[in-house]
Amino acid sequence: MINNREMAGLLWIAVVLAAGLTRSSIRTSLFHLCRLLIGPKLAIPILALAGWSSGVALAGRAAGLWNTGLTGSTAVWFALTALVLLLNVNRAGEHGFFRQAAVESIKASVVVETFVNFYVFSLPAELALFPVVAMLAAASAVASHQQELARAKGCANVALTGIGLSLLVYASVRAIEDWHNFVTTDTARAFALPLWMTLGVIPFVYVVGLYSSYELAFVSIDLATEDPASRRRAKLALCATLHIRLGRVSSFVGMWPRLVARAASFRDARKIIDEFLTTPKGGQPEKDVGNL
Repeated sequence: MINNREMAGLLWIAVVLAAGLTRSSIRTSLFHLCRLLIGPKLAIPILALAGWSSGVALAGRAAGLWNTGLTGSTAVWFALTALVLLLNVNRAGEHGFFRQAAVESIKASVVVETFVNFYVFSLPAELALFPVVAMLAAASAVASHQQELARAKGCANVALTGIGLSLLVYASVRAIEDWHNFVTTDTARAFALPLWMTLGVIPFVYVVGLYSSYELAFVSIDLATEDPASRRRAKLALCATLHIRLGRVSSFVGMWPRLVARAASFRDARKIIDEFLTTPKGGQPEKDVGNL
């Protein structure tokens, strides 16, 4: 279910949280973070994503792609891939966002990470290794923002590379020694999991991105006029014209919502949106909105 490396990570996270709770400033920050996470704006999408991901996993199980032995790997994928996609939903309208997400799931680094996690050390060894890797990664991240620490960043990256290569060599030797148990359908399932699970949640993230983009456009329309009829007309024209084109909805910003909100009729509103569709993405109308 959960291997020693994943268990070590969970234990260290618990230790860090417990230590942090002894300081009032950190307790306050964690309290505000928890309030943010349980708020409907975040909690509902995250819970919905968890439910959707569970459905994708069950569909994968029916197709022979998933079993309970992949529960730990699925949890890691959810935390590091699915949640990241959801939290970056404001970028979902960007060209190539979803294609890049799919490509990221089959990058060499992901394949190597999956491979080295097949053969892990004992729990005490993993507990000793985790903070070393975490501190080196943190040092590299901090040093990347400070020019005077360039040498420290280089040293940290060399150390991380050395650890990564050592894990790869260890896993390779173990795989060769354990070849008959390594070359199995379960191994193939583990390597395939990041790709098909990512592809499975992309429709969910697309819908959330579409909803968020329409919500932003509707707020802009509401700010442009106080007339309820004008608001309804503009929103209806927007939905009737842009449909589910996330890229276009997400770029419906700036003066466009104000123009649509102040259109004299539904037909005029649609003409403005048609003009928006012929404008290069990110472009703005030439009309002077202030004179509308």
